[in-house]
Amino acid sequence: MINLNSNVVGVSPQRTETNRQEFTTQRQSTANGSASGDKVTITSELLTGDDNVLSLGRLLLGGDEKLKAWSDKGFEINESSIRNAFDVFNLAFKEHMNTKNSRGVAINSYQIIANNQNVPAWFTEEKEQNISAIGDPATKSAFRSGDLYHVSIDNELNIRQVRNYQRIANL
Repeated sequence: MINLNSNVVGVSPQRTETNRQEFTTQRQSTANGSASGDKVTITSELLTGDDNVLSLGRLLLGGDEKLKAWSDKGFEINESSIRNAFDVFNLAFKEHMNTKNSRGVAINSYQIIANNQNVPAWFTEEKEQNISAIGDPATKSAFRSGDLYHVSIDNELNIRQVRNYQRIANL
């Protein structure tokens, strides 16, 4: 599972009339507990199409709804931050795929933005609130250190527990 922005609740595929694969991501807002959804249409040009780079970059930074909420407060996310989010995701996903016992990836969208543009004080406070809400201690520590992403790795105890569960389930 890829944990984008540490707020992803689930991803469900749906077919559209144009036979493209569309994914609807349901995110849970940490601020008010309400659920929201953003849609990204994934085409065969995902890695080459500029529109797809920008679309996925926006999703990785919290989705159009989150970007609009920031815009309503007078804070515009620049294109450099959006493109960098896409690049960070590619790096993180490659590391995830090449890491033994990798469990998933968390993207530090707030740090990506802060590294690419000046941010208002309220944004830094929101960043700290979101990091404080992260349950995994390793991810929380990595994000507090300014890492742009964190690849979670299952420990041996966890791996043995999963194997035991699989053996029991197969009886």
